Amino acid sequence: LAQVSGGPTMFALLALGRLTAEPTWADEFTDCVDDFPNPEKWGVEVGYVRPGNGELQRYTNSGNAACVDGELVLSARRDGDDITSASLSTLATQLFGPGKIEMRGKVDGRPGSWPAFWALGQDWDCDGHPENHPGAVCGSVGWPACGEIDIMEYSGLYNTNGANVYFTGNLYPLGSVTREKSREWFQEYHVYALDWDAREIVLSVDGEVWNRVLLDSSAAKAAFSSQKIALVLNLAVGGMLGGDVLESFPYQLRVDYVRYFAALNIANSTVLV
Repeated sequence: LAQVSGGPTMFALLALGRLTAEPTWADEFTDCVDDFPNPEKWGVEVGYVRPGNGELQRYTNSGNAACVDGELVLSARRDGDDITSASLSTLATQLFGPGKIEMRGKVDGRPGSWPAFWALGQDWDCDGHPENHPGAVCGSVGWPACGEIDIMEYSGLYNTNGANVYFTGNLYPLGSVTREKSREWFQEYHVYALDWDAREIVLSVDGEVWNRVLLDSSAAKAAFSSQKIALVLNLAVGGMLGGDVLESFPYQLRVDYVRYFAALNIANSTVLV
């Protein structure tokens, strides 16, 4: 664990289950700048960021992410052969320690849709392409050793949500839980949450636990007990989990809020962030 100014350096000092009563970081998407998400809270990914997944979209830094009536709306649009979309990240703006993270939103539950709300360890090496992550400080640890937590990953191809925790030696199908729901269910609002402490990672939907992963191996501890995480909100289309896209664009991901409740230090009830 990196040294926390004025605080302890051991996750063992966390009081399991103890969180701040109010969020210590949140975005309710009411303080946007020119209808764009607050740049002090979110950076962007640009270009073709994860080509190995077969995704079709090119991420832009304008036009595909907007604040509308107190919500964040990510839109994938098609102009001929050019498909653009949005991916927001906190890698350049805010890193998170143990605690609880919630996102309330609804996905586009149609074939071709592949939205996600997920996290990567701060030491991630940006897949060797820092130009795709303007303003971010890329680390030196590649995937999956850097750790990945999929709080919500919708597959339009399979009509499932994935709640996944990946690190070295714990790749699909290990660490992965997927559940199929009706397409109508996915197009309703749900709360997707991560609870993270020294002992385990718990992923839930609407308060129901979907996946629980113990952090009891050296690889798990390296990924999640020695660094903070950055959040990513993105809308991909096509590819290995999106499948064939429809003619009817745009695709959208709508987000009501993102909230982070910090874990409390067992010794003095101070926030460990």
